[in-house]
Amino acid sequence: MSLRIVIRLESEAIFSSGEAVPAVADLDIVRDKDGFPCYGARRLKGMWREQTDFAARALSGGGRHAEAYRDMMQVIERCFGRGGLADAVEGKVRMTDAVVPLEVRKPFLEAIRKGELHPQEVFESMTAIRHFTSIDEDTGTVERRSLRQFRVLLEGVELVSDVFGLDDLQDREIGLLACGLAGWRYAGVMKHRGKGRIHASLWKDGESVTKTYLEAARKWVTAS
Repeated sequence: MSLRIVIRLESEAIFSSGEAVPAVADLDIVRDKDGFPCYGARRLKGMWREQTDFAARALSGGGRHAEAYRDMMQVIERCFGRGGLADAVEGKVRMTDAVVPLEVRKPFLEAIRKGELHPQEVFESMTAIRHFTSIDEDTGTVERRSLRQFRVLLEGVELVSDVFGLDDLQDREIGLLACGLAGWRYAGVMKHRGKGRIHASLWKDGESVTKTYLEAARKWVTAS
């Protein structure tokens, strides 16, 4: 079974590359070779697991429904794996980097191929530079030498990631994963400044199936 995660930015976001561009940005964002912003699969998988952990605790009443909680944690471990020196387990879930959808990329890629557009122009069409300062808590004024320039990904941009490895999961188990996505609200850095608010959902064959799987998870919990 192949599902797709769709991430829509509801505010500007900073998916940090950890690098600076001299005279342009003190903190840049991740992009591919064609200039399209992206969100790495490893980071995406880590956030998905974290949010699904939160969902399992919430659905089981903070662990009060012990059997349901145990079953959910087994699903999470099976999907995302387990660390450890002696008993590490590799998760079944595989996913691609979250990228701009192909239907949006195609005209840009064609223009790049013809030499009509440069990848840097693509990058700048979907991003902007924002300026930030730090405030001195004692004086309420701007701290000296605190001006920073960060590149942000613009609100409204959508990124998609294809997900594999869920074929042998029951609907209620995929529902648990869908709960994790539905509860994921922020991604990237500078969340305290309102950056990185997102809406994440699960899609199949071009249609959102998030609600369908959420209902399956609800029935799982109410039956336990």
